[in-house]
Amino acid sequence: MRAALLPTPGDPFLLAYWLRNYEQVWADEVDQLLVLVNGQNDPAILTYFAQRLAQVPHASFLTLPNRMDHGRALNILYDATDADRLLFCEDDALVREPGAIRA
Repeated sequence: MRAALLPTPGDPFLLAYWLRNYEQVWADEVDQLLVLVNGQNDPAILTYFAQRLAQVPHASFLTLPNRMDHGRALNILYDATDADRLLFCEDDALVREPGAIRA
């Protein structure tokens, strides 16, 4: 199984842009997208994330109330999947070429 792991502090605009890119460019190149939202405590934004991620192929998310460093967030995501191939993602980096992840 191939999993993409995305830690994010939960900027709704940045995450919406990232998810749109994921859906349009490379969603079919992984079996799982696991998002960790850490440090976002606004209930309306968390509801938006849940609704938006429900529309995204293979996506699920975790949320933690406190912001954490990137390494700790990746460790939590790592522990939450049993995939044998992992892609560590950044919310400010986009995949521009279809097939790049598969390759």
